[in-house]
Amino acid sequence: MKLLYYLLVEDLVGLQYLLPVIPFGVYIVFRMVQVRQQYHRDILTERLKAEKAQELDQLKSSFFTNVSHEFRTPLTLIVDPLRSLLARQDATGKEIAHYHVMYRNAQRLLALINQFLDFRKIESGKMQLNPGRQDLVAFIRHTAAAFNFRAEEQQIDFKVAAKPLVIQFGFDSDILGKILYNLISNAFKFTPAGGRITVMVAAENENPEVIEIVVTDTGQGIPPDKLDKIFDPFFQVETAQQHAGTGVGLSLTKELVALHKGLISVTSTPGKGTEFTVRLMNLEAELEAEIVPHIPSPSESMVGESPVGEPAATTDRPVLLIVEDNEDIRNYIRQNLADQYTVLEASNGIEGIEKALADIPDLVISDIMMPGMNGLDMCKQLKTDEKTSHIPIVLLTARQSDQYEAEGYETELTPIL
Repeated sequence: MKLLYYLLVEDLVGLQYLLPVIPFGVYIVFRMVQVRQQYHRDILTERLKAEKAQELDQLKSSFFTNVSHEFRTPLTLIVDPLRSLLARQDATGKEIAHYHVMYRNAQRLLALINQFLDFRKIESGKMQLNPGRQDLVAFIRHTAAAFNFRAEEQQIDFKVAAKPLVIQFGFDSDILGKILYNLISNAFKFTPAGGRITVMVAAENENPEVIEIVVTDTGQGIPPDKLDKIFDPFFQVETAQQHAGTGVGLSLTKELVALHKGLISVTSTPGKGTEFTVRLMNLEAELEAEIVPHIPSPSESMVGESPVGEPAATTDRPVLLIVEDNEDIRNYIRQNLADQYTVLEASNGIEGIEKALADIPDLVISDIMMPGMNGLDMCKQLKTDEKTSHIPIVLLTARQSDQYEAEGYETELTPIL
């Protein structure tokens, strides 16, 4: 009993030392549970933010696509008539000069829209390489030739040099064309009259693994403290002689070079000029590895088919159905084709199907983005109907993308069920 008594006394004595520690231990456990719950809440919050950001990103992409369509439609109605006016033989020199100014600025606006769309496409990871093997020097000379008129107008010595004279190279012509356009355009923007712009392409041999393109100008140059910022989006160098721009071109160029597995660098001396150097890898390995499926043309897909219906018109001229929600575009197409075709018109896909079934036209020209029923759905329905499956369909769209081109081909070549 005495032993038990001593043990109880010792336990009680020990317990009185532990009592102050117990609340602290309970607090520690409580804080650990609280921190763990907060951690899970933070993870959930970040996940919700990421999902919302992705939804917003998709909305922005859709917005830019729709805006591009709205801008391209009126620009088409500006650029195409101007081409016709520039080709007139009876126009005076003053009129031709005015037409050139309008045409050049319309093309500039179109290029600006394309830059914003390309920038957005790269950010979303939707721009893909489409390499091909060809003579790089010939391609660069052809691209640079578009600036010859501007060089004469601004009195600038503009030339292209190459070593060797022929370079067989694997590259994406669309992406490289945009890189060259932005760099050369930037050089013209900051080079005064009497200056010099040179595009030099160099390689070790006619079949190199790496090539170097150097665009040099004798313009006003870039201050040293601005060189590390010129590739930032929307950054513009402030100079005494301001130039219109958005600051997107060089940023887009850097992204395009990176997409093309290359590097871009710049050196500049204020008052003497600027030099941009682009080094690109040969994409021939990707070209050989890529298996490009053959997409038959509409004419190939219709071999052996014969029309089921007969066109309603009895004239010798073929019947053309124009399906377009924009009245100005419809009128412009009709005015240009009315001499060769009997033209029918529809303002949306539903009306287009009704007229196609009623009149069985020889050709359908349709926009893709339309209210009610878009052009792809209309095309799919016409191609799955025995009465209209033989009719070739030309799809018009403001969306410049291989994805939309492939989607159009797949819709137009839908087999008859």
